[in-house]
Amino acid sequence: MDNVIDLTFDGPHQNGGLQDFKFYAEGGSPVIVNRIIDFLSANQAKLLEVNLSLYLCNNLALVDQLRQLAELGIEINIYSIPLEGYDGTVAKNGLFPSYFNHSILNNTKSGVNKSSKKDIAERVYGYLKHSETMNLFIYDHIYLRSKSVKPFSRGTAPYSLHIKNLYLKMKDGSSFTFITSSNLAVRDLRKEEMCIVLQNSQESDKKAAEFYRQLKRNSNELLSLNVEGNNSSHPLNFKEDTHKTTSKHAVENVYFTGSFLHHSNSKVEAKLSELISKAQRRVMICGQHVSNCALLPDKEKAKVEVSVLSQTYTDKTYDERSKTVEIDGRKVKPRTPQNSSSFRLYIDKLKNIPQAKCYFNNSINLKFIVIDDHVVISTGNFTDTQFIYKDVSISQFSKMPNASYQGTFSEVNAYYIGLNQPKLAQKLSNHFLTLARLPTTVTAFENH
Repeated sequence: MDNVIDLTFDGPHQNGGLQDFKFYAEGGSPVIVNRIIDFLSANQAKLLEVNLSLYLCNNLALVDQLRQLAELGIEINIYSIPLEGYDGTVAKNGLFPSYFNHSILNNTKSGVNKSSKKDIAERVYGYLKHSETMNLFIYDHIYLRSKSVKPFSRGTAPYSLHIKNLYLKMKDGSSFTFITSSNLAVRDLRKEEMCIVLQNSQESDKKAAEFYRQLKRNSNELLSLNVEGNNSSHPLNFKEDTHKTTSKHAVENVYFTGSFLHHSNSKVEAKLSELISKAQRRVMICGQHVSNCALLPDKEKAKVEVSVLSQTYTDKTYDERSKTVEIDGRKVKPRTPQNSSSFRLYIDKLKNIPQAKCYFNNSINLKFIVIDDHVVISTGNFTDTQFIYKDVSISQFSKMPNASYQGTFSEVNAYYIGLNQPKLAQKLSNHFLTLARLPTTVTAFENH
């Protein structure tokens, strides 16, 4: 069994739930970034290798800490997406203050406001490209499943690398895993996030090592998709060239998904569905987006209290004109999910569960489930998307006639599935209730 070393929560709840609308030099989760940096610094004499897989890699403070470790001879491997996948929107103010009263991040030194996520990532990628002590690998796998998909508006494609994970190998043969909900990205506003630090069991170490071997095998050093034009819709022909393997490890403790791990996503869904079907007391689901009906207990289980907290919400009362739903006779404007029909179906089923409760808050981004005394912590959300593993062939998109796709629909994520962890389950339960009681949280319904 993995040993839980630390659990960190970050976000507006530390300020009564109020969003301060500042971009910080340390990124959207400064408390978590600081915790990671402190751990790396405190253990630098023991470290052998650092593997970081991060959907968006533009955190200068974190990369600088890794640079210092590399200078000590520690192997540093970073995995992220191509630069065109980053948002190019600049902030109105290019000066980002430090959350900890350290140095500000000045993105206007050139006389031009270069404060977008992409601008800052270009600085990181540019440095790593010429670094002789750090390795940056680009995982450019994209995932699509509908020929009716809208033309891409950010970057050239939806990249499947959704993971935010650290795997640390120590000189004594031990290892650690960090799983966080946060992109750790600079120019992200603060959201409710979390990070767990685990000392790996032998089994989890093998899974992490296998995952990074396959991720490296299917990545390229600083190469991106061969595209032309701007970062909107344009011809794209993607043909997957993935080396795949079948993991023989159990779906518990540390676990990973990705197109190079056969059916890994569907295996996680089956495991979570099984645990939830056996729940006796409680199921608490927290995520940015929550709409997977397989992760709901049978409504016949009247004694099981089911609580859901998400960033997005919609139901049958949604009015397209006013963008509102009706809750207890009043109009409320929620942040609506992209796949509204799927979410409405989920809410309909949730409302039919005798002891179901549902809340939403615009700042929710952390992702965890409590099932009695079992816990699930994830880098991915709890919608159908995260659990699909499917071979897809699209010869022509209806809205992009010059584009085609042949590959595997599979999102890359990390999970911690901790069985019989009463203390950790209670910590997560308490935090769920803290967030549900914030003045910025809306109660959609509470069945009794």
